[in-house]
Amino acid sequence: MTESINLKLQTQKIEKNRKITMPLILEKMLRELYKYYHQFEGFNEEWFVFGGHRHLPSTSIDREKDNAFDLVPKIYGININRITNHEFRHSHATYLYSRGVKLSIIAYRLIWYPIGT
Repeated sequence: MTESINLKLQTQKIEKNRKITMPLILEKMLRELYKYYHQFEGFNEEWFVFGGHRHLPSTSIDREKDNAFDLVPKIYGININRITNHEFRHSHATYLYSRGVKLSIIAYRLIWYPIGT
């Protein structure tokens, strides 16, 4: 199993700090991104993980996602259905559940409150 580390995240959705477990490779990538942003004048802890001093527009995310979906048939020779960003959330939850992660942990990770609704 992949090693993991706990990092503190803050979400704008519920304005609450929380800890989640993530693979070490992701932690390394986030730390490299932090170092990259740190070199810019005006950098502070309020910057966004993706987008820097301003949040990454959803249209940019959609464009990159569409580009990736366009590459799948070219690289792998298969067609796949496009899914929305919200469906990626559901896919992530399903993956975690299939790996034996408890629903309460998935709910916490994805900010599903209250549990049991």
